[in-house]
Amino acid sequence: MKNKKIVLAATILIVATIFSYCNNPEQKIENKKENVLEANKELDEANAEYLENMAQFKKESADKIAANEKSISDFKARIAVQKQAAKSDYTQRILELERKNGDFKKKLEDYKETNKEKWNAFKAEFNRDMIELNEAIKDFTTDKK
Repeated sequence: MKNKKIVLAATILIVATIFSYCNNPEQKIENKKENVLEANKELDEANAEYLENMAQFKKESADKIAANEKSISDFKARIAVQKQAAKSDYTQRILELERKNGDFKKKLEDYKETNKEKWNAFKAEFNRDMIELNEAIKDFTTDKK
C-alpha cells in the first residue's frame, strides 16, 4: 500500500511537471519561434528553387531564340541568290518571323519575378507561342528550299 502511494505520488509529480512544462508560456513562445524559423527556412528553399527554375527556363528559351535567329539568318543567305520577285516575298515573311522572335526575346528579358502561379502561366503561354513560332520557321525554311 505504501509503495502504491509512492508510485502514485511520483506519477502525479511527473505528470504535473510535464503538464506545467507544456503549458509554460515561455516554452510556447520558444516553440512558436522554432516553427517560424522552420517555416522561413522552407520558404527560402522554395524561393531558391523557384529562382533556379526561372533562370533555367530563361536560359533554355534564350537558346531557342538564338537557334531561331540562326535558322532565319541561314535562310536569308539562301534566298540572296533568288530572283527579285521571290526575294521580296521571302523578305517580308522573314521580317515577320524576325519580329516575332525579337518579341519573344524582349518578353523573356522583361519578365519580372512574380508568384509561382503567374510564373507557371507565363511559362505555359511562352512555350505554346514559342512552339508555334518554331513550327512556322521550320515550315517556311523547309518548304521553300
